[in-house]
Formats: sequence, structure tokens, C-alpha cells
Amino acid sequence: LLDIKKLLKIKQDELSELNIRLSLNEKKIESLQKEFEDKDNKHKQTLEEVKIDGQKKIKQCEEAIAVLQNDNEQLEQEKTALKERLKQLTKNQLVDGLMQKKIGGTLKTPGITTSITDGQVSPQRQLSSPSVSDGGFVSTTSEQEVSALRNTVRLLKDEIWHLKMNRASVEFSKLETPTPATKISEIADIYKSSTLLLN
Repeated sequence: LLDIKKLLKIKQDELSELNIRLSLNEKKIESLQKEFEDKDNKHKQTLEEVKIDGQKKIKQCEEAIAVLQNDNEQLEQEKTALKERLKQLTKNQLVDGLMQKKIGGTLKTPGITTSITDGQVSPQRQLSSPSVSDGGFVSTTSEQEVSALRNTVRLLKDEIWHLKMNRASVEFSKLETPTPATKISEIADIYKSSTLLLN
């Protein structure tokens, strides 16, 4: 009986020790769980802040891309406008060169003086002072003015055809295969026909 009592007491002591250990372990678990929850909350908060910051940066990038696209469109428009302006200036310089080469700066025709100013042809009418002859006025008629203008236009067209033919000759000379003589004669015939039509 004494041995049984001793064993029982030993078991009770062991049970008490186990209960104490269990209680300590439970406290540790609670502490760890609380610490884990705190860290989890901090991570969630940090993640949310990173998410918000990322959304802001994405929005800023989209706005920057929109601005760049707008700038690109404006640059394209300016580029197109500059090309058109350059083309127009080239045409004006070409007309100016043609007029200076063909007419020498000023075209003088009966009743009309055509002057070149800033690459543009401006016809100026020279009215002769009317004189009395057999009771009537002798002056420049409108038919003479129209004829003079037609002559001016014909000269310009003739010069343009000369330039086109010269350009065509240069292009043909750049080809590897020489142009046959028949082609050249055909081109010359076309040019002569065009010149006759213009005249």
C-alpha cells in the first residue's frame, strides 16, 4: 500500500509538472500567435501602401505617355507643315529662277510690264497717254493685254517643258541600260508636239 501511495504521489507530481509545461507552452503559443498577427497586419499594411503607390505611379506613367503622344502628334503636324512650306518655297524659287532666266527679271510687252517680286509675277498695266487722231482716242486695247499675258504664260510653259525634258534625260542617263535612239526620238517628237500645242 505504501508503494502504491508513493507511485501515486510521483504520478501526481509528474502530472502537475506536465500541466505547468502545458500552461507555459500555451502562453508561448499565444505570444507567438499575437506576434504573427502583428507582423501579418504590418505586411498587409505595407502591401496596401505599395499597391497604392504602384497605382499612382501607373497613373503618372499613363499621363506622361499621353503627354508624349500629344507632343509627338504636334511634332508630326509641325513636320508636315514644314514639309509643305519647304515644298512651296521650292516652287516659288523655281518660278523665280525660271522668270529670271527666261525674262531677265522684268518682262516688257505692249501695254503691260510684268515684274518679279518675292518669287511672284505681278503684271502692271502701262497705259499710254491717249492721243487724239482723226477725232478718236488711240490707246492700248484689252486684246493686246490678253495676248501679252498669253505670251508670258506660253514662255513659262515652254521653260517648264525644257526642265522636264532635262530631268527626264538625267533620269535616263542614270539607268544601266542605255535608252534606244528610237525612244529618244519619240520623246523629242512628243516635246515638239507639246511645244506646237502651246504655241
